Formats: sequence, structure tokens, C-alpha cells
Amino acid sequence: MQFVREIRYLLLGVLLAFGAVAIVSSYWVMRRERLLLREDNPRLVEQVLRIQRGGIYDRDGEPLAITETLSSGRVNRAYLHQAMNSAVGYYSVRYGEGGAEAAYNDLLSGSPEIGDLEIWFEREILHIPQQGADLQLTLDLAVQQTAYEALGDQKGAVVLVSAQDGAVRALVSSPTFDPNQLDVQWGDLVIASGEPFFNRALQGNYQPGTSIYGLLVLAALVEQFPVETSFSQASRAIDIGDITLSCIIDPPADTLTLFDAFTYGCPAPFADFIDLLGYEAVGEMLKLIRPDAPPTLTGFVNSAQPEQTQALPPARIITPLAETFGQGQFRTTPLEMALIVASFINNGNAPAPYILQATRPDQDSAWELVREMRTVTPITTPENARRLTALFRQNVVRGTARSAYQEGVDLGGQVGLSYSGERTLTWFIGFGRLETLEGYAIAVILEDSADLDLAADIGASVLLTALDQIPEPINP
Repeated sequence: MQFVREIRYLLLGVLLAFGAVAIVSSYWVMRRERLLLREDNPRLVEQVLRIQRGGIYDRDGEPLAITETLSSGRVNRAYLHQAMNSAVGYYSVRYGEGGAEAAYNDLLSGSPEIGDLEIWFEREILHIPQQGADLQLTLDLAVQQTAYEALGDQKGAVVLVSAQDGAVRALVSSPTFDPNQLDVQWGDLVIASGEPFFNRALQGNYQPGTSIYGLLVLAALVEQFPVETSFSQASRAIDIGDITLSCIIDPPADTLTLFDAFTYGCPAPFADFIDLLGYEAVGEMLKLIRPDAPPTLTGFVNSAQPEQTQALPPARIITPLAETFGQGQFRTTPLEMALIVASFINNGNAPAPYILQATRPDQDSAWELVREMRTVTPITTPENARRLTALFRQNVVRGTARSAYQEGVDLGGQVGLSYSGERTLTWFIGFGRLETLEGYAIAVILEDSADLDLAADIGASVLLTALDQIPEPINP
């Protein structure tokens, strides 16, 4: 009997053990999704390392970023053009995504919609690697290369947009980084003094400084101020706190209109105009030009980057005069400035920017255009836009932006200086247009520089390259 009792106890223990195993197994089966999604799950990591991420191409189909399959079955992301890195961004299993890689990560990685049984079967049962879609951007490699090389070692940014539809043709921020070496250099890049992860073209909030003169002329036109009014003592300097503004070019006379003051970069007539019109009226005009939510490119962020929203110190002085002269808290981005100039050659309408042109599921498929509603923001009337276009064009011929002049090319532009803390910033904003009226608007910002001619030279070289890329019209 003793032996039978022990057998029963042993059987009971075995049954209890089996029951415990069954309960634990059921628990983990029910928690299967959580297990699979754990960051330390080697199976999940292996799946990520085998994702066939889609390629990124420029507007003409030139590859910018591709996925290479290694002999192990794992993949390597390769970036082919250094000039494109600040716009294309990076992809890293360890550090996340940035730039276009971040903005369109779901498309590029082929992330399925929840409940897609066919894709689940392919990946979980057949173990077919995850496949992303190819993307074609509006960026033009030749234009981007020109902007990148023109900036050189200069800290700053260049943005070029199509004035008609807002397609971004160039988006360069300098200094940048090499995404092919990201995993090795990440620690140094994060603390680098040049802030290579900071996209100055999109994130840099800069004071417009004297490049605001064009907007002050626009304010005069909108308010129907008689722009033929002459102002005396027009060449005198204007003090704004510890900043002294004077004419960029010595004017031929000491009596100037606002148009003349724009051409020679003289602040005094604008100060007198602001006194006549009133700070409030000018401030309201600036608010109309720059809404609370300025245009940008959604998603162009670096997912694992320490937050950086301002690369510049605060304004030196905050007064109504400083604000209306672009030296106060009023800030803008290079992208926004380019879009404002685009409105001048687009009948007063600023286009909404976009950078995704087409997609395709794989290389054997045809490109499918991304069809989205293209909106515009009215900035001013067609007549005011025409007058500003003429003023910018004249400024390249004989004004402050003479370095941008090119014989036989329709260019317009303006240069300007602004001051942030102890730092000096240089702007060039302008446009280039063909006889067909197709054209581009550009904004160039140089940090820690007062070289107006360099900014104008960069702008002109980029505009010329962009205009050369427009195909000749076919005559019937």
C-alpha cells in the first residue's frame, strides 16, 4: 500500500507539473505579440536586418539611396551622393531615421497595415523579407550638387523651389554628415560644434535682417503708400540698440524713394516710412506674410537626435523698430523666404512646398505620381507682385545684389544682413525665370558671415543650374 501511495503522489506531481507548463505556455502564447515586439527579441532584430528598404531617387530617376543584399541575407543601406545627405537623411537600425528616410519610413520599409493577412503569411510563414516601395523625390541631383559645392565649408543652407507648384529642387544644409559611416561616427556627430544633424534649411529660425526691406516695400504697396515719396537725409545711419545700420551701397543722392532705398540698401527711408505708417500697421503686414504655422516639409526630423529647435542666440534687442527691421523676435526659415519670393513671380501666390513626386512598389513597376491637392497662399495682388519682380530684377542689374548678375538671364535678387547675439548672418533671396515664365525662387543663408557677394554668387550659380535643367519647349 505504501508503494501505491507513493506512485499516486508521483503521478499527481507529474500532472501538476504538466498543468503548470500548460498554463505558462498558454500565457506566453497569448502574449505572443508582446514577445515579438520586444527590442531584445533576436528574431525581430533579424527581421529588421533583412528588410529590403525601397530606394530613393531624384526627379530624373538617379539613385540616391539603395539597399544592397549581403551574402548573409542581411542588407546594407548605401548612400551614393554626399550632396544629397542633408535632404535624404539616414537610416540606422541602431539610431533610427532622419530626413526623407524618416518622413517616408512606412513607405520605404513596407510596413503593412494591421490585419493584412497576405503580408503576414509571406513574412511569418514563408519568411519572405519585408519589401518597401521606391520613392522619387522632386530634388534635382545636378542642382543639389551645385548648391552643396557652392556652400563648401560655409555654415548655412540653400533652398530652391519651383515658383509654379512648390516642388523643392534643392535642400542643402551645411555642415552635414556621412550616413554610410553613421554607426561609427554617431557619438562624435551628436556633439559636433557644427551641429550636422540640424537641418538649417527647415529648422533654422533666422532673423531676416535687412532682407526685410522687400517686405517693407510690399507693405507700402499694400497700404497704397505713395512710393514715389522722396525722403531726405536718406543715407544717414540708423541705430537699433547696439546695432548700426547704414547703406550697403553709397547712393548717388541723399534724397531717395523707397524703391531707391531698396536698391542701395539704405535703412533711413524705411525708418521714416515706418514712422509715417506706424509700427502696428507694419507689424500686421508681417503677420499676414508669416502665419502662425509657417510652411514646412512634414516629417523631416531625425528620430534619435537630441532635440534642437534653435541654433542661434536670442535677439539682441526687442523694440518695435527692431522688429520691423528684422532684428527682433520675428524669425523665418530659408524655406519660407524662398516661398515668399516665389509668390512674386507667381502672381502674388506662394505655393505649398512638396518633395515626394512618385512611388512604385518595386523596380519592375512603373512610377505612379503622387497626386495631392496643391494649394497656394495669397501674399499680394498680381500687380504688386509684378512691381516687386521688377524691383528685384533691377537690384541685380545695379543694386546690392549685383554679384548675381548674369548677361542674358532673367534673375532678380536681394541681399541682407542680420545680427543674432554676436553673430552675423547673410541672406540672399531671389528668383530666376525663363521666357516661358517657368522659374525658381531661392533662399541662401550664411552663418557667421558678412559676405554679401558670396551669398549672391551662390544664389546665382544654383539658379543658373536649375534653369538649365528645364527642357526646351517643343515647337509644333
